[in-house]
Amino acid sequence: MNYFFITLALLVSTVARAQYQPLGAITQPVEGFVITTQGDTLVGEVRIVSLTNDSPASVTVQIPDHEKQKFRSLELRVIAQQIPDFAYRTGSIPREREYVLFERVTNPRTDKSVLLERLTPADGPLALYFDPSGWKNSPGFTFGNFTISREQELSYILVKNNHAFFLARPTDVEQIHQKVMSDCPAFLERYPTATRRDWQELGERVVFYNQSCP
Repeated sequence: MNYFFITLALLVSTVARAQYQPLGAITQPVEGFVITTQGDTLVGEVRIVSLTNDSPASVTVQIPDHEKQKFRSLELRVIAQQIPDFAYRTGSIPREREYVLFERVTNPRTDKSVLLERLTPADGPLALYFDPSGWKNSPGFTFGNFTISREQELSYILVKNNHAFFLARPTDVEQIHQKVMSDCPAFLERYPTATRRDWQELGERVVFYNQSCP
């Protein structure tokens, strides 16, 4: 099916962790929406035309019965692309994950505002984002229209209440636990401590914090 090419692997190692794995930009038109920096929402077919360091650089939106519009990344606050039905057949993407979602956040590496892929559900005070500079690719292979590789996340970008931005690395897990999540008694009861061994649980902990400490 020569229809979609997704920049990062849609197939991941386990279903349990798929919610926190990057899927990447969809570079063919799919249903979705964008929100501009002016606050306007446009619904239609959304295509990411180009990327810079895995961040959308230009996007087109085709609203029914309107001319196609093109936007630069700086003009957008949110990009949402609906995941195609066939992608779920891999069994590696949870059905509750309906969109590939990019949101404008401050990258703590550079203090610049960029569009990054959100990896945890879009609710609650904490959000986990893909860190393009903290991703290590091993040799992969091609299967149909998908590029499949085994990636290892070396860091994430964690945002609290839309204004506190943290670079989360395996060596930072204990500090993140204390500085970002220790203000919630229900969370501390479930996760009283954190060590580097808990790195693989970071996504689950973010989701639990959001569910327990809204």
